[in-house]
Amino acid sequence: MLADCRKKGWSAGLVEPGMIEASRTVRARHRAKIDIQFSATHYSLKYKESYGLDYQDGHIHSNYNHWVAQLDAEIKREFGLTTQRF
Repeated sequence: MLADCRKKGWSAGLVEPGMIEASRTVRARHRAKIDIQFSATHYSLKYKESYGLDYQDGHIHSNYNHWVAQLDAEIKREFGLTTQRF
């Protein structure tokens, strides 16, 4: 998963077994940080914090959602899972 993060422009590191912290900075004005919890069979991407992405009351700039969706798709591709579009 670390390689998938880097491939999609995220800086990532293992903070403890089963937990990756990843961040993405764009033009030094926009930054998002997520936690990726994982096991042998599951993973989840969870918002941690952001800067310059207008996060308020559970809403955030659409670029964040796009970045996370691209990362999720890459992880699924790596594991041979199908990506579902809505």
